[in-house]
Amino acid sequence: MVVAATLLIVVLSLALLQPVIGQPGQWRSLNPVVADLNDVWMVSSSQGWAVGDSPGGATPGVAVYWDGTRWRQILTPSLGVGYDLLGVACLSATRCLAVGVTGLVSPVLLQWDGIAWVDRSSLVPLGTIALNEIYIRSDGLAFAVGVGAAPGNFNIIRIPDANAVPITVAGEASVGAAPDVLNSVWLVSPDPGGSIRGFAVGNTGVAWRWDGAGGFQRPPLHQRTCSVCSWLARRMPSQ
Repeated sequence: MVVAATLLIVVLSLALLQPVIGQPGQWRSLNPVVADLNDVWMVSSSQGWAVGDSPGGATPGVAVYWDGTRWRQILTPSLGVGYDLLGVACLSATRCLAVGVTGLVSPVLLQWDGIAWVDRSSLVPLGTIALNEIYIRSDGLAFAVGVGAAPGNFNIIRIPDANAVPITVAGEASVGAAPDVLNSVWLVSPDPGGSIRGFAVGNTGVAWRWDGAGGFQRPPLHQRTCSVCSWLARRMPSQ
């Protein structure tokens, strides 16, 4: 009886240790790559992209593709200067955008056209000195956020159709423009209703909101700090 009871306890204990549907699964390391990775976007369980820093500081940023089994590094374009890729988003397996910043503090915008990563950085408005994150909505509308060099410069850019090759880019006419460092952006799906359709957030606790019609609006803050100054101090190479 004692042996049977012990076996029953062991069996029950093992059963409790088994994964249960609805409970968190297990994280495990898969195929680490040589560079620091900063962002990931999954199109499906078998297709996705991750992007990251230049491995050597003077080389292109890294883009790796998940094919359902392993991560494979895909060639990114040479821009004549090293750059880091900080954000990535996809509309489909053949239409993705990646953003970042060069070692000379200028913005990077790349487009995956289904065959190769193509440089679209020249489309970014002057005065934008970095792009930190990008989000693509299911209808193809995309916003990228980052850093403007001074008040009146764009720290938010709009890409009306991420499915177009090449894309078009416009600086977002934001209300209450200030040289905020914006780090992340998220949009609500394109369905009717609701007065807030997106948020962009960044340094010093700033949060910009988008109503789906006009530009992003910056709520007033009681205290202002030069977030661009601190960002530049961290990004610029030491002398």
